[in-house]
Amino acid sequence: LALINDSEKGELAVIRGIGKSRSAAIEKARPIESIEALPEIKGVGLKILADVVDHGKSMDDTRKKAPAKPAQSKSD
Repeated sequence: LALINDSEKGELAVIRGIGKSRSAAIEKARPIESIEALPEIKGVGLKILADVVDHGKSMDDTRKKAPAKPAQSKSD
C-alpha cells in the first residue's frame, strides 16, 4: 500500500501495466485505503491489481535476500 500511496509517477510506471495515465489516475485517487480498492480506479482492473501485488512481493523478496550489513564495533 505504501508503494501505491507514496510512489511518484515514474516509480509507479515501472510496474508492469502501469504507464503515465494509470500513474496519474492512481495519484489522483490517493490515499488508497486498501489494495482491494485499486480496481475501483478508472483504468485499473484485476490484472493490474495482480501486477501491483506481484511487484510488491518481488520488492519484499529483494529486501529479504539482501545481505545484512555487518555490525560496526564500538571502537569504529
